[in-house]
Amino acid sequence: MMLKNIKKQVTMKLDCWKSALLVGLLAAVLTESIVQITLQIVVKNDPSEATWMGMAGIGWMIGAGFTMLGMNVVTSSTGFSMAVVMGSTRRGYFWPSLLVQLLGTFVVLLCAYPVSWVSEGLRRLIASQMPIEGETFVAANPTLLLFHDYFWVVPLIALGIVAFGMAAGGLLMRFGRAGFWVVWVIFMFFSLGMPQVAEAESGPLYTAHEAVLAATAGFGPAHWAAVVAALALIVIGAAWAMLRRACVK
Repeated sequence: MMLKNIKKQVTMKLDCWKSALLVGLLAAVLTESIVQITLQIVVKNDPSEATWMGMAGIGWMIGAGFTMLGMNVVTSSTGFSMAVVMGSTRRGYFWPSLLVQLLGTFVVLLCAYPVSWVSEGLRRLIASQMPIEGETFVAANPTLLLFHDYFWVVPLIALGIVAFGMAAGGLLMRFGRAGFWVVWVIFMFFSLGMPQVAEAESGPLYTAHEAVLAATAGFGPAHWAAVVAALALIVIGAAWAMLRRACVK
């Protein structure tokens, strides 16, 4: 039964993944174009300050990642409601959907790697004489650096996207309009408030920030991976708890 539900989820989400790939490609082209146009302007004004940065992969991860986030929200709200109305059990929809979305999001993010190599190929073709940032082509391409030196972060990004998306969908299903405002406040805090917390020099937020830094001072990659994974699993558990009791119409 579980395998049957997984196959059904894969079939349902194929078009969604195609959309994520398209948005990722458009974001990669746009980001790379903006960066290279900016570089050309810098070259004309002060050639000594121009260094190559390949940003297509970053554009892909941002565009495709936000698309997958939105799809996770829909999957856990409208999609969940429709599935239950059409006869699926809540458990039978939620857990296969979670697994499929995790794998799909991870694969979509992996596509940033070949996109980054395309960016590097363009550099060698049209700007091979331009100095590169960080003195190596990997250092000059943040996505290649991520995949080569910090690959363990990529599945955590996928897990975070799915966890936040499902929790947001659960809030919308369980609390309606109030849930939307909760999601909006959380999103605005992480997108705008976190930089302010990092730069604060006094107050309770500064104290909390310093306490967290002190507690995690000796953390390595394994520690951070465990912490992020644990937080994501807690959020997914909260999403399941909300969807179990959500009113389906």
